[in-house]
Amino acid sequence: MCSVYHLDATAAELMEVFATLRAIEFQPSFNIRPTHAVPTIRQNPDGTREVVLTQWGLIPGWADSRTEANINARSETVATKPSFREALKRRRCIIPASGFFEFESTSKHTKQKWHIFRTDHSLLSFAGLWEMWIDEDDNELESCAIVTTRANGFMEQFHDRMPVILSPDTFAEWLDPATTDGKTLQHLFAPCPDDWLARNPVGNIHKEDSPRCIQPVKQQRGLFD
Repeated sequence: MCSVYHLDATAAELMEVFATLRAIEFQPSFNIRPTHAVPTIRQNPDGTREVVLTQWGLIPGWADSRTEANINARSETVATKPSFREALKRRRCIIPASGFFEFESTSKHTKQKWHIFRTDHSLLSFAGLWEMWIDEDDNELESCAIVTTRANGFMEQFHDRMPVILSPDTFAEWLDPATTDGKTLQHLFAPCPDDWLARNPVGNIHKEDSPRCIQPVKQQRGLFD
């Protein structure tokens, strides 16, 4: 679930939405996949926020190799699972997105790809975690994962899970480094309201990274629909 998303905002827009100290250069993408470097929002101990490019696919600090990366973290177990519990306490972030993609089976042999986005076309703010991993050559790699929760009514037609989508009035609570008790953050893991999200049918484009990835198309139907 949520293995591909897109972000076509500018650096200046991220700086404005998340009140970061400065902007950073990054390449907008319509086809973000695991291992890609993605913008993440973090808060420093002095209260300032920064945008940092982080690899999508969290590698625990104790992992032996990159193969132990996780792109998603289940909210129900994030406070206890070894891969995520320390990050939940001390290394939370926001992963901004313009939209994400899910598939719906329309028949035994047909799947429709859907572009999911905010109804008002504002940015989605995924609750995220990040970690620092050091490889055998002492190279440092920062990586991240998206926290997921049960699907709301809108999303359950596609999947039983969805990203935890934060509202602007919860950014400060989620990012606050002074909060180290993960149990106090559980209320943020509720699915977002159904009316936050809208959808468009799009083409099943795997390798291309262009606006065509989110261009609406005619919905596919099964043979006997």
